[in-house]
Order: sequence, then structure tokens, then C-alpha cells
Amino acid sequence: MSILNIRSHAMKCQHPHASRTRRLLMPLWLLACLSACAAVGPDYTPPAAPVPAAWNAPLQNCLQEGAADPDLAAWWQVFQDPVLSDLVKKAADANRDAAQARARVQEARARRGLQAADFYPAADGSAAAGRSRSGGRESRLYSVGFDAGWEIDIFGGVRRGIEAAEGDLAAAEAGLADVMVTLAAEIGRTYMEARTLQHRLQVARANRQVQEETYALARARAQAGLGDALAVQQAFANLEATRGQIPLLEDSLAASFNRLAVLTGETPGALDDLLAEVRPLPVVPPAVTVAIPAETLRRRPDVRQAERRLAAQTARIGIAEADLYPRLRLAGSFGLNAANTNDLADWAGRSWNLGPSLSWRIFDAGAV
Repeated sequence: MSILNIRSHAMKCQHPHASRTRRLLMPLWLLACLSACAAVGPDYTPPAAPVPAAWNAPLQNCLQEGAADPDLAAWWQVFQDPVLSDLVKKAADANRDAAQARARVQEARARRGLQAADFYPAADGSAAAGRSRSGGRESRLYSVGFDAGWEIDIFGGVRRGIEAAEGDLAAAEAGLADVMVTLAAEIGRTYMEARTLQHRLQVARANRQVQEETYALARARAQAGLGDALAVQQAFANLEATRGQIPLLEDSLAASFNRLAVLTGETPGALDDLLAEVRPLPVVPPAVTVAIPAETLRRRPDVRQAERRLAAQTARIGIAEADLYPRLRLAGSFGLNAANTNDLADWAGRSWNLGPSLSWRIFDAGAV
């Protein structure tokens, strides 16, 4: 309900005195002070998690406790394998899940900008031309002007909205980091699996060649009476077992190549030429530094995402509480009206409207 609305139309031009200027600026200054008041609703405080100060189980030989490695976010570079690094980069640029996560970050960033815009005044320009006839007389009316409005954030609803939008943005960024961590881990695991299968396939093919020679030798010895049939059968069984392993290894290797292609946004078979060369297995570092449990949790993107979502929801409590209180809005408009376009610049045809309005939701059937 509006309780104050001051309007004035087609007033004569008067030069304001200093006292009038002060009287006009004083309410604006007071309104600005009101908008800086404390916001309603709870202020967010990070929850205290019961995390031990040290690991409760002894670390393995390859793990050592200490400060977190700053390069942990790019852990694959430790292996100094250019193919692995290239695959991770391809996945970051072209993976579908990563693209969706980046789109969610862009959406959250845009929403934060929209929410922050509510904290400032807004203005709209307008222009109109009309023609009417009354009592056989025709008249025209032209007008140009603008409208401006500013909601004074007395109870902090807008500020809480900005806090919620910032929490959503941070959660989306953590979600993107979580996708990238999972994606890099999956690529690293599949890449190691592919390189291992390549070496196993090499060994199986070498074994097949040796076992073919062993089988031929056993047959020759048996035909010459220097060996028995049991040795021939054993050599043949070993050869057939190795021959049966090779197609399985080839299928597993092709599946690993295809999985890497899909993870990097390519079609199956697109990375066969890149991965065809058998390279040495990446060398695992002798020791990995592990931070204390609390720091390890803070480095997890999914934990950061959940914490930022909690912050956003806490801010939304303040938004809901602010809806229970009155809203103060300062609105104004200015326009020039004339019967023809040549007279639009005539100051005598001006009209303006300036004043505050107060609204308070009285009944909403429990919506708030």
C-alpha cells in the first residue's frame, strides 16, 4: 500500500536555492544510510567440522605428512609424460561434462550480475506519439522522458540476494573443479591402463614367438625319438594359452583407447595414431606429500561446493525475512510534452514526478 506519493505536473521552471538543495539531498543521504544498515537474517559462519589434527593410521611408505603440494591440482605433470598432459588438456577443452560445468559457472556469474544490479537505481527512457479526435477537433500529442526508481535496501533483502548469488557462483566454480578432478583422474587411470596393456601385449606376443619355437623343437625331438609326447602336449598347451590371451588384450587395449577418445570429446578410434607408439610406463614419484586431514578436506571441490551451497541457502533465509518487512522505494519521472515535435524542447511543457513510496505485504496466504 502506498502511503506517500508526491506529484507535480507542468510546473514553472525555478532555480533552486541552496536551502532547497540541502532539503532535497538530506533525505537521499538518510536513505543511503538506511541502505547500509545491518541485513536481517543470520550471517553465515562456516560449520566447525570435527576433523582430527593428524591421521589416525600410519601413512604408507610412499606417503609423507607435510604442507600440501601447490602443484597437486596438476598432478599429472609429475609423470612428465607429454601424451598424458595433452590428453588432460584436450579433455578440459572438449569434454561434454566440463562444458556443462563451465556453462553453469557462466550462468551463475550472470545471475550474480543481475542480482547486484538491484542494489542500484534503474532508469528507463520513453517516447510516445498520439493522435485523437474529440468534438470534430483533431489533436496530436508528443512526449519524451524517462522514469527512474531505486528500492532502498533497508532490511538487507537485496544484499542477502547478492550473498546468495555469490554463494551459488562459488558452488558452481567448485562443481567445475570437481568435474575436472574426476575427469583428470579418469584419464590418468585409463591412460595407465592402456600403457600397461600395451606392455602386456608386447610380452604376450614375444612369449608366443618363443613358445612357437619351443613347440616346434619339442615336435622335432619327439619325431627324432629324443622326446616324449607329454612334452609336445605341454608346449602346445602353453602356446594356445598365450594365443588366447592376445585377442583379449587387444580388445581391452582398443576399449581403453576408445574410452580416452570419448573422455577427450573425440569419436572412438580418433586417438589410435596418437597412442599407437608404445611408450614407457610413467614413473611414479617415490613419495607424495599428504596434508593434515582438515587441509585435505578443504582441497576437495565437492566439500567446497557443499559449503558454498550452505552459505547461499543461509543468505536466502535473510531474503525471506526481508519480505516480512516494508519496502521503501524512491521513484521519479521527467518528461516533455508538446502538440508538435518542434515544441518538444519548450521547457514550459515539462512534467515531473518525484517521491518515495512505502509498500508492505499485508496478506499473502502464508507464501512468505
